[in-house]
Amino acid sequence: MEGTRIVPKIDVITLHAVKNYGSVLQTFATQEKLRQLGCEVEVIDYWRADNLDENLLSLHANNHSFPLNIIARPILYPTVKRWETVFNGFLDRRISLTHKRYLSNDELLEDLPVADAYCTGSDQTWNSTLNGGILPAYYLDFVPNDKPKFSYAASIGNTSVDDSEASYLADKLSRYDMISVREQSAVDLLASLGIKAQRVLDPTLAMGKEFWSDFADEKLVGEEGYVLLYRLHPDRVIDGFASEFARSRGLKLRRVCLRYDQVREGGSPVFIPEVEELVGLIKGASMVITDSFHVTAFSTMLERNFAVYCRGNFNTRIDNLLGICGLRDRWLSVESRDRLLLEDVVYDGVAEKLAAARCDTDKFLKKAVSLTGVGGR
Repeated sequence: MEGTRIVPKIDVITLHAVKNYGSVLQTFATQEKLRQLGCEVEVIDYWRADNLDENLLSLHANNHSFPLNIIARPILYPTVKRWETVFNGFLDRRISLTHKRYLSNDELLEDLPVADAYCTGSDQTWNSTLNGGILPAYYLDFVPNDKPKFSYAASIGNTSVDDSEASYLADKLSRYDMISVREQSAVDLLASLGIKAQRVLDPTLAMGKEFWSDFADEKLVGEEGYVLLYRLHPDRVIDGFASEFARSRGLKLRRVCLRYDQVREGGSPVFIPEVEELVGLIKGASMVITDSFHVTAFSTMLERNFAVYCRGNFNTRIDNLLGICGLRDRWLSVESRDRLLLEDVVYDGVAEKLAAARCDTDKFLKKAVSLTGVGGR
């Protein structure tokens, strides 16, 4: 029809099916950022075998040796069912998925979802450790050579790879028209392989404070001030600091429990809240204590007082974020704990630094969308 604007269609492949908050939030943010730029967006419903609902209970129970794996099943069952309710429900409500679910790269090759361009990311799509090896679909192996391909805030998760993986990366990523990654370490690693990449913001950060403030559901916040503890890994340092901080400020300690067995670990438990409710809890907290990248990102965007615990592995992305914001003094360690009990975050200039990084991210995405040769803003 004359006068109708043609809208570019972008198909995204990412880690949307992983049962955690960061995975679904970055998927949603990627979708919304591309929509903001005038695109029709579809997330390819590609699932790793370990993400399938029918495999979750067995896989997590089998992390324990016999006979603990038998005992673990009834303990894990309510957790797994709650994961399915919260995270599958979020995908159903918020994400535009392909009509077909794909379980392999071969299935994608046989029945390619139609789009003007294809995007990898964001999140740890290129982290072969977390993905249980190299998965060709995340490198757009199924996309024909003549179709535009780009990555958005993809993460490798490691600062080095072995020779075999380096060769694979150099081969597959050379087919991309544009590449952006989340960490400077990934820019440097890919440069050593002859691949040019640009560092951009994680999509959750690219959407900004106002967007997430509107998204947040604050019905769990209540009137009493609280410290919010959200940790991915058990550690006495982070637990002890959270309890001491709450006592020193006269605040309630609220713990986000990612498994049912964690509700007995101290503090007031919040068992696997809805995704919007988690963002609401961060927004309403007097202090957030975490070892999670995405909880750190939301704490920063929503300008909450926070401390982030350094747990050794995969801290590159958190350190990059804190570096962009000038907030590396928020790392929690044995050495810094006494200082962090007294010093709150100073947000002078942080919003401006994030806005500048957001502008660079938008420029990258606008150029990537223009590869389609249709529409966009």
